[in-house]
This record gives sequence, C-alpha cells and structure tokens, in this order.
Amino acid sequence: LDIIIKDYNEYNNIIRSLDKEKKLLLEENKLLRNEKINPEAKSSIRFIPNELRKRLGKYKKNKYNSDLLLAKIDTAIKNEKQYCETLSELKNELGSNIGLFIEKLRNLNK
Repeated sequence: LDIIIKDYNEYNNIIRSLDKEKKLLLEENKLLRNEKINPEAKSSIRFIPNELRKRLGKYKKNKYNSDLLLAKIDTAIKNEKQYCETLSELKNELGSNIGLFIEKLRNLNK
C-alpha cells in the first residue's frame, strides 16, 4: 500500500509539473502574440495591458503606480534573465533586454 501511495503521489507531482509547464507555455504564447482580448469590440484591450490590470489593480499606459514597479525591479530583472535578451532572439521569442539596460545604468554610478 505504501508503494502504491508513493507512486500515486509521484504521479500527481509529475502531472502538476506538466500542467504548470503547459500553462507557462500558453502564457508565453499569449504574451508573444499580445492579441486583442475581444477583437470585435471597437476599442478592445490587448492581452498584456489586461494582465497588468489584473495583477496591479489599476493600470494605464500613461498612469501607473511607479513606486510599486520600482520596488519590484530587481525581481523583474531576475525573472527576465530566464528568457532571451539578445536582439536577434527577441525578433521571434519572448524576452526583453531592458534588464541589461538598467544594469548598465546602475553600473555608471559605481
């Protein structure tokens, strides 16, 4: 019985991992495409601003909580490193090189 339970728990862990990977891939595809949420609407919002609204509470391109974003900049740069950063890769893959830029700016003051 212990072996069956152990195998079942391992199976569930594997399934959860696969589900997370599928979800991450789905999110990456959505981020990369950044399609309109409701294409038929006259002024439809795109995926990225919609996700920012969900996660930040409020978000407008011209008005947002800069203190909140600045407080999380180091985490954002760390997360960004998990994706591509080179210009050639950025043409077709999800990523950013703003972290490299911020690090260069920080190093100017040292």
